[in-house]
Amino acid sequence: MLGGLAIQFYRMHEKFDSMVSRENTVGIGFIALAIVLLFGLDSVTEPPPWLSVAVILGVGVIVPILINEYLDGGE
Repeated sequence: MLGGLAIQFYRMHEKFDSMVSRENTVGIGFIALAIVLLFGLDSVTEPPPWLSVAVILGVGVIVPILINEYLDGGE
């Protein structure tokens, strides 16, 4: 029973990996990092509103675009 369930999860994982592109993986990772940074920044200090926008745009949008462009240039 558990072996069959493990095989199903493995097959689902393989399908998911083939559906998600490298660009999406990089973007999702940096969006998650931006959210963690925002929560960390907010818990340590009270940042001005422009800093939150800068973290979201910089870490969640601009950095993944630059990384994907760099990786696309190497292919």
